[in-house]
Amino acid sequence: MLAGGYAAIAGTLRYFLKSDSRLNDTRQLWIFIAVTTIGTAIVGALYVGLLWTNGFLVGELFSAAVFRFWLGDAVGVLITAPLLLLAADNVARDRLRNSWRRPETALQFAVMVATVYFVFKGAGGDPSKYFYLLFSR
Repeated sequence: MLAGGYAAIAGTLRYFLKSDSRLNDTRQLWIFIAVTTIGTAIVGALYVGLLWTNGFLVGELFSAAVFRFWLGDAVGVLITAPLLLLAADNVARDRLRNSWRRPETALQFAVMVATVYFVFKGAGGDPSKYFYLLFSR
């Protein structure tokens, strides 16, 4: 079910984006976001429904399980797919590789690693108190 659902999402994206995987403008980006969020919601509802019907989700609200599955999948696809699209394009891959040679990229990466370390190890106690730091600018 999952493979078929994600193949349908990919086919829908290919149809609407006309095989242009670069997301060159705002319209293409919004198509990507809309198809991904709607598609993962449908796949999530079908998959959780299958689990629910077969008794694998006992004592849990169906809507809560669908929401949790959908949110994880939608975020995963929305974050991972653009990176994979960049890796598939020669020009974009070279531009990304060249960006690592700039000092500001290394500094941003070092700050990100230090923040993750601080949240999960350095702050001590409950990491959820400092989790917002990972999403602030």
